[in-house]
Order: sequence, then structure tokens, then C-alpha cells
Amino acid sequence: MRRFERAQAEDLADFLSGETWPYHSVPRIAAADVLRQAADGYYDNSSARTFWITVGGHRVGIARLFDLDDGTPLFDLRITGTARHRGIGTRALHALTAYLFTELPTITRVEATTRRDNVTMRRVLAAVDTSRKPTTGRPGPTARAHRTTPSATRSSATTGRRARSPRSTSTTKAVPNGVAFAASAGSSDN
Repeated sequence: MRRFERAQAEDLADFLSGETWPYHSVPRIAAADVLRQAADGYYDNSSARTFWITVGGHRVGIARLFDLDDGTPLFDLRITGTARHRGIGTRALHALTAYLFTELPTITRVEATTRRDNVTMRRVLAAVDTSRKPTTGRPGPTARAHRTTPSATRSSATTGRRARSPRSTSTTKAVPNGVAFAASAGSSDN
């Protein structure tokens, strides 16, 4: 992954407007909107960083980290239609979490949500995540997910089961039409 630079705004506008993003709130982005957002610092500022995802020197996606000053940042991961289902999203998310936990030492946790019907992203999150809790609640436009402290859940490498830390706390947060993800610094991907 390579960090986006503001001088690449036109490339980013072409890239984002040239694809349909079916699981995002705005599936078709106008190039003019991307250029305006880039000029406003949406993709790169003290609270956000964007990276190009490349394979063989070709741009196949972007990853935007945001809320970096919050302590629990979020991310937006977009892979082109022709590059999906090849493990690129999983590798990108591994790289993002490694970047966050090494380059930004005050960050100890990252969270994400995705739509319930975005099965591919749910698989990516499950492949990387060691502290994800299953979505509960009835089917429909709103699912419930748990937000946990970094030590709240741990994945057991021997059993594959999750063990609950007795010192942890959790709160319930509504996640519209999706599932939650949380990775913590020092967590294992086993």
C-alpha cells in the first residue's frame, strides 16, 4: 500500500468515479465530489489517511483510515470489482491494522461496520479479527453489535473459541444493517 498524496486527487477521482461501490451509502461517486473532498482534506488530514492498494503496480483499491484522533479509528476499504474475491481485502486489512498499531502508538483499537448482506467484507473482517462478537437481533434494517474493550475477548489458538476476560466491560451499540469488527493492539490472528 502507498499513501495517497493530495497531488493524486485527479487519479483518485477517476478511480472512485469509475467503479460502482454496491455496499456503500453512495454506490456511484461523482468525480467532482471526490475532487472537492480531496481539496477539503477529506482523504488526508490530521485525523484521516488514505492509501492506494496495489497489486503488481496496478491500483486495485483504496483504504481510508479516519477518526485517527478519536482513539478508536474506523476505516473504509474499497476494492475494484475485477479485483474482488482474491484475498486482497484481507491482506489490505492486515496491513492497515499493522500500520495503525506500529505507526500510531496511541491507537490500541480499530473498529469497522459493514452491511449484513456484504458477505465478502464480513469474511474479510472475520479472517483478520480476533475480538469480533456475533451480530444478534432480528433480521431487518438494524442489527445489534457489541463494542468491547481491547481485552474483552480473545481468540484461543488451540480451541478456536473465544474466551471472555473477567475484567472487561462491553456496551451495546446499534449498527445499521451490519456487523461489527474490532481489532486490538497485540491481538493474534490465529
